[in-house]
Amino acid sequence: MPCNLPSVSLDSSHAWCMQRHPLSNPSQEVQSAWQACPFVKKKWMTAQEAVTYVDLFFRNMALMSPILDGYFADHAHHQELVAKEPILCCTILTLSTRYHLLAGVASLSRGFILHERLWDHCQSLLQRVVWGEGPRMVESRGAIGTIESFLLLTEWHPRSFLSRHRWIKDSGMEWPEDDEPSEKSIPSDWYERVVEPARRGDRMSWMHLGSAVALAHELDLHSLYHDAHNIPHNEAHNPETQARFARRCERLQRLLFISINQLTSRIGHATSKQPFHPAIRDTIHGPAISTEAGWHDFVTCWIDLTRLMRSSTELLFPTKIRKDVWFRNDHYVELLKHFRPLLQQWWDKYHPISDAVPGLLHDLLLVEYHFVRIYINSVTLQAIAARTTGETNSSLRHPFEIDDHDSSSVREIVDGCTAILQIVLRLSDANQLKYIPNRVSVRIASAAMYLVKALAIGVQADELNSSLNLLDRSLEALGSASVDDMHLMANYATLLASHMRALRNRFVCVSNTVTADISRAPSSFEPLLPFSPDLTSPSNLTDSGNSDIDRWMVLPFDPSIAEPFEQGITQNIFGLNMRDSVGSFWDFLP
Repeated sequence: MPCNLPSVSLDSSHAWCMQRHPLSNPSQEVQSAWQACPFVKKKWMTAQEAVTYVDLFFRNMALMSPILDGYFADHAHHQELVAKEPILCCTILTLSTRYHLLAGVASLSRGFILHERLWDHCQSLLQRVVWGEGPRMVESRGAIGTIESFLLLTEWHPRSFLSRHRWIKDSGMEWPEDDEPSEKSIPSDWYERVVEPARRGDRMSWMHLGSAVALAHELDLHSLYHDAHNIPHNEAHNPETQARFARRCERLQRLLFISINQLTSRIGHATSKQPFHPAIRDTIHGPAISTEAGWHDFVTCWIDLTRLMRSSTELLFPTKIRKDVWFRNDHYVELLKHFRPLLQQWWDKYHPISDAVPGLLHDLLLVEYHFVRIYINSVTLQAIAARTTGETNSSLRHPFEIDDHDSSSVREIVDGCTAILQIVLRLSDANQLKYIPNRVSVRIASAAMYLVKALAIGVQADELNSSLNLLDRSLEALGSASVDDMHLMANYATLLASHMRALRNRFVCVSNTVTADISRAPSSFEPLLPFSPDLTSPSNLTDSGNSDIDRWMVLPFDPSIAEPFEQGITQNIFGLNMRDSVGSFWDFLP
């Protein structure tokens, strides 16, 4: 008698396991070059598969990050990649095997096993550098590729690093932990699936970035390209080789400055006043030697945003005692007046040259720009929450309790979040969302949460519906862009989506909670910065002074709306404080 088995449905979050990439068709000469690769010799993969993984990496992933140029995308240079860049070659293959599944029999299982083996080998190569073994690994050219590898591993993480069980090979060797984070306020297994992997990933990125900076300091990147002895003797006469070597050094100096400052801000570490060798800082301020105008414009604007982010962190997010004083005397308002013209100046500088920036880098730089807008103005959310907590016992507040300068900051947050989510949808439509670097995923997740917190202050019903609909579409896109079932982006989306369904029912109408003598809302609910129609679509609000009070919606007040994101996803993810048992932003949701 046949048994009736339950049907299995494949939702969009599992679409990753259905996509297969066809193999490349390299020439026999290129395949012969890959025969020298240890992984091909050991028959972990064929030469054709190795070429395919490299091709897919440069087609889908390298375009998302300014770390590598397209030099090794050319099959003519694969022999150089295999023979002279062993660590970079292994890193590219390691990351590509996680993000791409090839066509063929048992490709899913083979892809998982191959990725694990490559990551193990990649770790052994990096350890040889850390422990000073293998002089070939740290010669000038090989070391440049090693620094690039460290940076690539901060952009995309190996799969196994997201699982703590990967490191516990013998449970008897595990040391007890006296201070286990509280999981009582975390629904289901979100601590294991989201918070802990994110923390571990940021920790890995921090250590890899530190190793890259140390190696760059050892090599003295600023003077490296001036020394002809650093070019192999048989290539020293080749101007193209020497010019590319110099460009790689220049790229790394600028990228290290950006990476160390951004990661420091994201994970909540104190920003060092002197994070680099003086020569590296001089190059950042000095003229560019790169002939790639688009890349230079992109990185220059990115450095400007990084500096703005760093200075805003130091001034807007000081100690708790100083913040309490600032909130009482509105000192933060004066600081916001200082930073808003700087944001305007950045936009005025970037907009005329934006067409020269490569398409994907253009979108990702806009994500950074809008996030800096959100980040700077988020101090207003803390100020509103601090005043509401200190001055009223009511669990509700309405938009008329904030003045014009606060409402303009909230407007900036909503517009910035909306712009980022629109970029998410654009990347999803182009089938590029799954390949975005980890740092961009964190920006997107934070923007989604900032949007909810800004809407909670008070918003018209029409804009509330359009904003939540945009958020729903973005979360669906993020969930369908998963790389595998351990991809943090999909877990972010699932966590947020589960709360969004309940969040809609928590908004209440202002007319049911305020007295009849309230007559008008703040007058400055208009975007402060200009927008290009092809970049973002600002909210079309009517004049708040003429709006009907019945159309304004708010959330019951929760003090955790003030929880900042400047201390990073590892210390405070989505408003869930892992070491506090008190209610969080989400605890009031059913």
